[in-house]
Amino acid sequence: MAETTRETGAVEPTSGRRSPAGQQWRVVPAPVQPPQRGGHRLDLRTTIAIDLGRLASSMSRRLGLGSGAMIGGRLALSLQPQALRRLVVGRRVVMVTGTNGKTTTTRMVAEALRSRAPAVSNATGANMLDGHVAALMTRPSAPFAALEVDELHLAQVTAQFEPAVILLLNLSRDQLDRVGEIRTVAESLRRALTAAPGAHVIANRDDPNIVFAAADHPSVTWISGGARWKGDALNCPRCGAFLGDADQDWRCACGLSRPAADWTVA
Repeated sequence: MAETTRETGAVEPTSGRRSPAGQQWRVVPAPVQPPQRGGHRLDLRTTIAIDLGRLASSMSRRLGLGSGAMIGGRLALSLQPQALRRLVVGRRVVMVTGTNGKTTTTRMVAEALRSRAPAVSNATGANMLDGHVAALMTRPSAPFAALEVDELHLAQVTAQFEPAVILLLNLSRDQLDRVGEIRTVAESLRRALTAAPGAHVIANRDDPNIVFAAADHPSVTWISGGARWKGDALNCPRCGAFLGDADQDWRCACGLSRPAADWTVA
């Protein structure tokens, strides 16, 4: 077992010591036996929906109409609206969302999970519910899933089930003007987290919009990656007051503030 210090990222033997900030880091060893998704049987309706969805995906690829990453999941959902809820039973699911970096982060998470046990992922970037169903039905027995999700669709996901982990990367204007203002998206993320109190949230403390979305969740690990997202967060996401220099530690009169980092990437 090893201990990683927040200040340097160096690995030292675990000795019960604490860093100057009072935080003890401990790397938890993986289980000797990887998790298994055994004992779960899908009902007949879901099984038929998955079989037909797989067939649609396969035909789409064979006919050169596309990767099949959406059509299969869409057909399965039309036949069984509870397909997503059924397919996640017994799995540990990691959801990744944000404006930038979703696909890359999801791929890294998926590979990390695969070092322990089979994991599925929507690697093609189909990041709405039909894409999630399509990914999950490729290997129903896999105990892990790493799924990229569109910012405004996380609330739809947490209305269906509670992920094990939710990663919140960032919010910036980019393409968000297609679907709503950033404040609208941040509020949607906040509601999504409220519906998943048992999930563990990993959030970017350098983005005030992400801080707003995750601040009230009972289980958050705050990450500081070195980048600042102040361009779309000059005003407090909660009350609208001017934040000043969001590159520094900030505190708004309404009580929202930049949290201390649990992990820092130098």
